[in-house]
Amino acid sequence: NLDMSAGDSFGIFAYGCTNCVFQNNYIYGLTNSNKVSRFGIYLRDGANYNKIINNKIVGFEKPNSKFTSVLIGLFGKSEEFGGFFNDGKITQPTLPCVGNIISNNKLYYSKVAIDLIACSNTTVLNNYCYKQLTRAIYLANSTNNSLINGNQCIGFGASAVCMGYGAFN
Repeated sequence: NLDMSAGDSFGIFAYGCTNCVFQNNYIYGLTNSNKVSRFGIYLRDGANYNKIINNKIVGFEKPNSKFTSVLIGLFGKSEEFGGFFNDGKITQPTLPCVGNIISNNKLYYSKVAIDLIACSNTTVLNNYCYKQLTRAIYLANSTNNSLINGNQCIGFGASAVCMGYGAFN
């Protein structure tokens, strides 16, 4: 159990982790802030071949719009907006998160349940995403070759699955 009610920004946070398993965690108590973003599980910059499986993450029902709340975020690096505004030229990520699996998680109340930025070959299977302010699953900034299958997205504000700036395949 990870209680974030003291105002923590991250439940689980890792740079460049490889072959790790994040399983059976209960992360709760994310606080609403107009100054700081909140993340349940946040993996960055070359976090490769990890498994995020069977976690329950509960955010807050009405996150502030200026900052974000993401329950599972994988953030690699890419050209800004994945090259989307570069005469339509789509670019590869420069430091992607590769080959991660996000499966069988229960994700309640956030701005975005699963946020994939500059990721390659990500598998997102059988997650339950309930009441996100904007998107249940968001892919952007050169995220590519993803498999999104069997997820339940209930009560999203803008889109269940959104392929944003520079996402492809």
